[in-house]
Amino acid sequence: MSPATMYIMDMERVISPMLENFFKEKKYGNDVESFYLISPCVSRKFIKDTGWKERNMYSKMDKSTDVRLFIDWETFISVSREERKKMYFEHIYQSIEQFGKKHPKLDFDWERMLKDMKDVLSNIDL
Repeated sequence: MSPATMYIMDMERVISPMLENFFKEKKYGNDVESFYLISPCVSRKFIKDTGWKERNMYSKMDKSTDVRLFIDWETFISVSREERKKMYFEHIYQSIEQFGKKHPKLDFDWERMLKDMKDVLSNIDL
C-alpha cells in the first residue's frame, strides 16, 4: 500500500467517527440520515484503463448517501503533508456540495452541513 493511500486511511480513521457523530448530533433535514463518503485515491491511468466512475447516489430506503469522488493520486503523492490535508478536506467539501446540487429536491440542508464541516475541519491538525 502506498504512503499516500495510508495517509488517506489514517485521516479517515480520525475524521470518519468524528463526522459520523457530528452528523447525528445535527439535523440537516428529514431525507438524509447518513452521509457516506468514500475517497478513492487513484491514478488517472487506472481510471482510464478500468473505466471506473465516480458515484453520487442516494438511497431513499435507508436515507443514506454513497458519494465517491476521486482524489488524483499523482498530485496527492507529490505535495506536502499539509497540502494533502487541504486536498482531502477540499474533497470532503466538494463531495457535500456536489451531492446537494445533484439532489436539490431532498429535504437536506447541504449548505449548512458544508459550513459546519468547514468549521469543524478547520480545527483539526493531522
